[in-house]
Amino acid sequence: MSEFPGSRRDLAPVLAEPVEAAAVLAAVRAAAGTNLQEVRVLSVYRGEALGAGFKSMALGLIFQDYSRTLTDIEIDAAVQAVLKH
Repeated sequence: MSEFPGSRRDLAPVLAEPVEAAAVLAAVRAAAGTNLQEVRVLSVYRGEALGAGFKSMALGLIFQDYSRTLTDIEIDAAVQAVLKH
């Protein structure tokens, strides 16, 4: 356990239906950097609003460093890297 707080960010990208959760989680881990401690699928939405062949996958990301408190700028940069990837 760390004495420094973690920070959570939630994302809900719209993806093509064939994209598997395992691939999304691997991509997030690869892009987010070393301060990503956990990523999990919170829910998957399929509906008319997204159109046929698409889904929205809600993801919960936990960022934490064990030697210091991360800044919002650092966390936001990691989230942007995930979104860009």
